[in-house]
Amino acid sequence: MKLPFLKRARTLAIPKCRVQTLSQTKMKTKTLNLGLVFIALTALMRASVHSTLAQGGVWTTKSPMTQPSLLAGAAVINGRMYVVGGNDGNGTTAAITEIYDPNTDAWSFGSPASIARAVMATGALNNKVYVAGGWQNSDANASTGALEIYDPVTDSWANGAPMSTPRGAMATAVIGGKLYAAGGYASYPYHAFHTLEIYDPLSNSWLTGAPMPNAVSFAGGAAINGKFYVAGGVSVNETPPTATLQIYDPVSDTWTTGAPMPTPNYGLAAGVIDGKMIVVSGDVSNVDIYDPILNFWAVGAPVPQPRLFMVAGVIGSQMFVTGGFTQSREISGALQVYMPDGSAATPAGENVSVSPGSWTTVTFTNVSTAGETAVTTTSSGPPPPAGFSLGDQPIYYDITTTALFTPPVTVCITYDPAQFIDPNNVSLLHYEIDTWVEVTPISNDTVAHVICGQVSSLSPFAVARRIFRFSGFLSPIGGADATGGSFANPLRTFKMNSTIPVKFTASSGASPVVTGVHTLQAIKYSNATTSGAPIDATPQDAATTGDQFRLVDGQWQFNLDTRATGMSVGIWLLRAMLSDGTQHSAWIQIK
Repeated sequence: MKLPFLKRARTLAIPKCRVQTLSQTKMKTKTLNLGLVFIALTALMRASVHSTLAQGGVWTTKSPMTQPSLLAGAAVINGRMYVVGGNDGNGTTAAITEIYDPNTDAWSFGSPASIARAVMATGALNNKVYVAGGWQNSDANASTGALEIYDPVTDSWANGAPMSTPRGAMATAVIGGKLYAAGGYASYPYHAFHTLEIYDPLSNSWLTGAPMPNAVSFAGGAAINGKFYVAGGVSVNETPPTATLQIYDPVSDTWTTGAPMPTPNYGLAAGVIDGKMIVVSGDVSNVDIYDPILNFWAVGAPVPQPRLFMVAGVIGSQMFVTGGFTQSREISGALQVYMPDGSAATPAGENVSVSPGSWTTVTFTNVSTAGETAVTTTSSGPPPPAGFSLGDQPIYYDITTTALFTPPVTVCITYDPAQFIDPNNVSLLHYEIDTWVEVTPISNDTVAHVICGQVSSLSPFAVARRIFRFSGFLSPIGGADATGGSFANPLRTFKMNSTIPVKFTASSGASPVVTGVHTLQAIKYSNATTSGAPIDATPQDAATTGDQFRLVDGQWQFNLDTRATGMSVGIWLLRAMLSDGTQHSAWIQIK
């Protein structure tokens, strides 16, 4: 099967690629036009998987980019991520600078660069962002070697010495205060470069290093312990991607190879956390983690939204991934953040707080003997108790410690708001003696999405949501789901141009549900199996927001306006989507 390839002045279909989730260990206890460049993507073949070690880790979701893009450049300076240039997916290449501040979870704009380009080499040197090479207006035939330098303090751009070989789609890293750019390509029909160029800001000049043994473009690059690691990529038009890991040593000016990636891929984002290379693979959900000491690849938690041509930046022990081209062939501005599993030294003392990884914090009331606290995450484990759901992507947190401590212990877990739409409906579960126990929360920060609870021992934990007990739609509809009728036998008939009161009640445990965002959709069917696209229902009077139910006298109500755009005579399925993730429906007729 052929790899995605790039061509000029030609339009190609873009078939979907199949996502395959990697196995994890059991618990211990539309066509895209880039200026003159058109990208066609074919389904990726998965090669035989090398031996890997399950590593886990956890993803969460933050505020998206203001201007979604792909093929951009990114660098981190003083705890902020700078995203430069890229393409909006509609043939427009931007020169914009977007800046993400994790402290405020907000994006802002900096001054734009003078050159609109994509797939450039980007890195942070001396607290400035260096942007070199790339394709002007996203056209590989208009490659540039220009170097522009952004100063966040003055919010201004300056020029540096151009690259010797203009090209884009390079692997990039910063080592010893110098910018390394390897591989890439410059025109169609493309053939990747072996070239390695090194920029020295002190002399404002480019040096040439030993050529790469395997020419690649769209590879992932990272620096670990003074060496340049180049993973994956593609070399020649219409050939499969490679799994090769190439390693450059600046001291000896030589290349060697490491253990190959578990999955050949390209269009990668890469970064380094705790001395390991984190590679977020392009068009599949893989996260591969390379340990240079062991020369071994581990498997991380799969990325929730696989994307090609995204960018990444590491801030602390977290990897921020944004932009890119989704499997549904849409440009994404989503910002997703990965934190791997890990461990933390736990000293003796009182009120000892440690963060071992995977968005967890453990606070010990008293530690008598120091030790190590660790967290291991996995997607498989004991099923949740009745009445609870772990979300679309379950995560189990196995927290252990070798420290000797006196209870209680406070465990805090940051959960993904994309998995738990209603933060008020979040619970912390603790697996004790082969049974899940709901921990009474001592806090639930619904803005930062952190839930905390006190326990007397450490073992697996999970964040869950309560499943509501749904009463069914109240009169005049009078039923739902199993009692919600069918296409052939709708529950009720209403007149066109009338208002249909859609009402329900629900409970969580012994308490009525009085919070959350619950919405209504209407889907018209032409027969029992053929339907039109769901439309967001329109209320006859003011709802909280658009298609949302509102709480009136203990009942959730929506006055459906049949005169609204899209409504017509026929058989309709009304679908209520509750904030616990469940959906409930009933059939009606409008005539």
